[in-house]
Amino acid sequence: MDKALYFKNVRQDGGVHVGFSVNDVMLYEDYRVNDEAPDPALIWYVDIECESSGVPRSPEEIRRWFAGRAGQIDQVFGELIAKMEIGVDADLVPFRVERKFEDSFGGVVVRVSGSAMRRVRVPEVASYLQQTRDSWLQQLEELPPVAAGAQ
Repeated sequence: MDKALYFKNVRQDGGVHVGFSVNDVMLYEDYRVNDEAPDPALIWYVDIECESSGVPRSPEEIRRWFAGRAGQIDQVFGELIAKMEIGVDADLVPFRVERKFEDSFGGVVVRVSGSAMRRVRVPEVASYLQQTRDSWLQQLEELPPVAAGAQ
């Protein structure tokens, strides 16, 4: 089984690191930092994973394949956001929802997981998740390829 991963990390200084990898090999990445007041501490992060034996081989085909799971990813995000909006125990971090969907390759497991640092309130986490749910697909399509040898 191959694993494709889209991630978004948001730092205390406003820096954002967004990337897309397959089997721990970074294919696309964008990293924006605040050089004036750097603070690398994370505020929150979210990972969107799709695991399947049907993952294509070329980077652009993989990106299209992952984007093709948008409906399934949206469903899993919806479940996670609903849990957060209802409320969770403050000690329930990290968070994660996973579902298996059938396809012609025997299925794909879609997993949305992440965490927020303790000073972030649960309603804020739901808001961050909704923002990511609304923007991940466009961000994935806009990510530049990783420079050769930079991995």
